Amino acid sequence: MKMKRVLACALSAAMIVTFVSFGNMGVGMVHAAVDIENESVTVEEKVLKEIESEVLKANAKANSEQKPAAWDNDGEAGWAFDDENHWWHSRYQGNPVEGEVNSGLVSASNPIWIQTGFGEAKKIKKITYLSRDNGMGSINAYKVQYANVQQGEPRDDDFHDIAGAAGNLQNARTAQEIVFNEAVTATHIRLVATSIYANGGQQYVAAKRIRVFEETEGTEGVTYNFYKQSDFWDYEVAYGNLADQTENADRWHYQIKKPSEGGWIDIPANALKTKDNGEKSWMNDDKGLDGTYYYAKLNKDEITSTFQGEAYTAVAYAWKAPKNGYFKMTLESPITQASSPAPSFFVCHSSDNQDGKDLFRNIVGANSTITSKIARVHTGEWLRLGATTKNAWASGLKPVVMEVTAKDYAVQYLEEVSGIEEGNSYTEASKQAVKEARSALQEAILPEVPDMVVVEQKITALEQAIAGLQEYVPVTEVTLNVTEANLKVGETVQLTATVAPDNASQEVLWVSDAEGIASVDSATGLVTANSAGTAIITATSTMNPEKKAQCTVVVTRDDTTLDVAIKAAEEKIREENFENKYTEASKTALRENLENAKLAKENANLSVEDVKLVVDALNASIEELQLKAVVTINNNDQIETKYCEIGDQVTVVAQNVENKKFSHWTFNGTPICYSSPYTFTVYGDATIEAVYVNAEEEVTPQAAMMCSVSYNKSTQTIKFTAKRSVPEGCKIVKHGMILTSRTAWNDLYAENPENFVLGASRILTKEATTTGLAGNYSVNVKCTKPNIWYAKGYVVYTDKNGEEQTVYSDVVSYEVK
Repeated sequence: MKMKRVLACALSAAMIVTFVSFGNMGVGMVHAAVDIENESVTVEEKVLKEIESEVLKANAKANSEQKPAAWDNDGEAGWAFDDENHWWHSRYQGNPVEGEVNSGLVSASNPIWIQTGFGEAKKIKKITYLSRDNGMGSINAYKVQYANVQQGEPRDDDFHDIAGAAGNLQNARTAQEIVFNEAVTATHIRLVATSIYANGGQQYVAAKRIRVFEETEGTEGVTYNFYKQSDFWDYEVAYGNLADQTENADRWHYQIKKPSEGGWIDIPANALKTKDNGEKSWMNDDKGLDGTYYYAKLNKDEITSTFQGEAYTAVAYAWKAPKNGYFKMTLESPITQASSPAPSFFVCHSSDNQDGKDLFRNIVGANSTITSKIARVHTGEWLRLGATTKNAWASGLKPVVMEVTAKDYAVQYLEEVSGIEEGNSYTEASKQAVKEARSALQEAILPEVPDMVVVEQKITALEQAIAGLQEYVPVTEVTLNVTEANLKVGETVQLTATVAPDNASQEVLWVSDAEGIASVDSATGLVTANSAGTAIITATSTMNPEKKAQCTVVVTRDDTTLDVAIKAAEEKIREENFENKYTEASKTALRENLENAKLAKENANLSVEDVKLVVDALNASIEELQLKAVVTINNNDQIETKYCEIGDQVTVVAQNVENKKFSHWTFNGTPICYSSPYTFTVYGDATIEAVYVNAEEEVTPQAAMMCSVSYNKSTQTIKFTAKRSVPEGCKIVKHGMILTSRTAWNDLYAENPENFVLGASRILTKEATTTGLAGNYSVNVKCTKPNIWYAKGYVVYTDKNGEEQTVYSDVVSYEVK
């Protein structure tokens, strides 16, 4: 029977079928009804190129890595991309650094990932994953993601899942391929693990070698001959001498099994002998020391296995696979002749020079044929058809390798593994995983011509589920690494459960009896302290809920910030001259808030939120302590300092100075009053000085205007105060203040402040209602947003001559940030 014609339709999605014309018939696709003896089609296969390990290592990153290294071989992410005898391991020692998750224990709620980049966008088609040598930390459930960013490191939301690149890896110690449905254009690739095969270890993740392959622009052309029933077979090699082949020289081998040399070895070309008819064959006819001949014979259509000793035990036609696929061995036609007894034939599949897995083993005589089971074969692996019976031969033997579809293999595989999970003491979860994977594969092969990529994925998933069958071992005990823990609110502790015996399921479920006090991650055992109190954390075996262990967690409030605030307040109160320097209201507020803080310290039941409010209030009262105004009085070089509340009134009296007479008082250097005594209201720091002149000197009083500013943080109010003094005999026309904000000042007055006068543009004019010759006038500005306000006091009066005069203070300003 010819090979299934759907082969060409089932080629990998990475292949491009070249259009070929046969006579008047254009072929774009090969159909089962076609039956042409010499039909063929050329297929272009995309070439995959491995990305250099140095590039991958230089751009490696993980959300958990054992750095610095521990136990010599457990280390950073870059160790998964070189060929040294070490591996990447998620963190189990030391504190996580920025960018790492809190725990290196993998779970569905705490996925652990490793990624690498290429420095530029590449078309990535597949990756391979190799676990560490002892299997600890081998990835089970996984997915692969990609990111394509123009520059810099990608964020988590830059990564996207790759179609077909998710599922479960096998619990194996060999490299496993993850081939994508389509190549993805990416600058970074990320492998995400959500569960592992612990293999005796904890739930940490490891990878010894990860390789990444890009799809290049080039292709390789391969011609498939449908009549010969297979993509890659060609047994008609000249005389069986493989060295004489000009094409596919590494495909068919003649091999002999020699246990003393470790297994199957190629028969060298110089061992081939030429027969009378010109054919070349191989025969070992060396005579042993005991006079016995040990020989065997193999040529292109005859096999002889005459072994009288142990030097050789079998001969075979060996076929080396040039690609991944599904293959079986058969004969082009039945055997024509055979010895009696007939040879015992076998077909086996392996990745090395050992027999590997049997696909066929039976005695086959004349007029009979050989058809092996289908093998899932990877590039470079072997299929061998040979004979082992001593003193036996067969001729007319023409071996053929046939490629079939993933569906053909799936049908066979489903039959082989039918009910494999039953009849053994496996865990229910692992048995259910096999059932689900089997159903998914059965569903995938229902169409007559199914999606072969999907079928292959489902085959892999079933293989992994079977490999993951976990034998049920009764749990005898559960113990914890910590049985008592004292934590502050916000702190964490990692609990680790150990289940006995070691080969029992290590899976436990974590529960807290008081989540509000201490919560626990149900998968990882990470405990977080939430509020003061006591909580019991229980780890229960999922295999035997009667076996459990507990940890008592006592949580206390973290009063560090409260202690710091109390200390700061007490130090402030001990500050030199504290009682005199600060206003009574602000001192009272500080003392009351300090007392509240001390009460909070004694109250262990107070919540973290309430303590924070107390701390904030105490810190605010320290910050908002309001200094009293400092009034410095210089009277005839006698200096007096007063600490005054805002609004206090101070009276100063001139002295009798020999040969001098009193002239006037200056307020911060500005003449303000020509009479004594002088009483003024305190609005801020001020220096009052008495000015004395010679007794005979005439004093001419001058009008004066000054302006000061203060800010009340609690009310968010700027207070501008204008202080005026007009000589006796004058009459006040009006007085008050002009104001403007930052925008108008910058636009109109910053470069020409002299233009900031009554009647100017974009100003606010305030006029007092009093008409006294001396006094104060204040304007309050509520300012809740960042701004700068500018103000200038003014007084308009008529002098003794009846002429109108206008006097301005200097401009003062205040910035609210």
